[in-house]
Amino acid sequence: MDDKIQQLIRKFIAVPGYYFGINSIVQKILRFMHGSKLIVVNYHSITDVYQDHDLFTISRFIFEKQITYLKERYNIISFSDALKRMRYPKDDKDFLVITFDDGYKDNFINAVPILLKHKVNACFFITTELIGHFPDGATRGIKKYPGMNREDLKAMCNMGFEIGAHTLSHPNLLQIPLNRAQNEISESMKQLEQILQQEVTYFAYPGGKRSIHYNNAIKEMVAAAGYELCCTTNRGRNSLRSFDMLEINRITVQNWWSPFYFAREIEGIFDFKILDKRR
Repeated sequence: MDDKIQQLIRKFIAVPGYYFGINSIVQKILRFMHGSKLIVVNYHSITDVYQDHDLFTISRFIFEKQITYLKERYNIISFSDALKRMRYPKDDKDFLVITFDDGYKDNFINAVPILLKHKVNACFFITTELIGHFPDGATRGIKKYPGMNREDLKAMCNMGFEIGAHTLSHPNLLQIPLNRAQNEISESMKQLEQILQQEVTYFAYPGGKRSIHYNNAIKEMVAAAGYELCCTTNRGRNSLRSFDMLEINRITVQNWWSPFYFAREIEGIFDFKILDKRR
């Protein structure tokens, strides 16, 4: 289904769903069926300098508004706390984790101060070839933005933020030889552990869509490398009663979302495959 058509369908559902109380009914049904949820909200770049086609770049103003909203309405925890709750789930409340993919410098400059201001934790998944990288103007993809340096990563660890791996070079792991994929997964862990002088046991698949960017063979490599938790970009929330810790769904924020639409996404009103064929 075309992205623009999906956007129109979701907007059409969101407004009456909110005003006629359908959202709260859906929430109750989902909680009854699947129990409490782990909601993982994913960001990429936080900067005021971006083009409209950079869907995953959020302005500082919008980002702070979203963090304020989440802090007021959800119990925001770290992945280390989430792992404990996964092992001993209770159906009394939902929990939320905030993540960032790739490791852009603007995360440290713009996002971290806002997170600290609101006393909110987060996990940053780092592509190690971006560490200390500054674009030369001719680069494309994730390398068109500067990356955090080693001191930034160490400082974030000291602040209490969590760091995970996101491969060495951000390839599509299904489009490279298996031995290279294995190296991308395991070496990124080793490099980060050497920088941080601590264990790195969280991972996020580049791209993150099942059958497009990873499959069971890739997931087995992640487990064999020693990761205990792995994030996808498959859209949706996670039931604390039963889900795969090496295939965690996330809600990836896009810059066209209105505050109203953002709230409905986090609520889970769009947790239906008919609305998202990319899952």
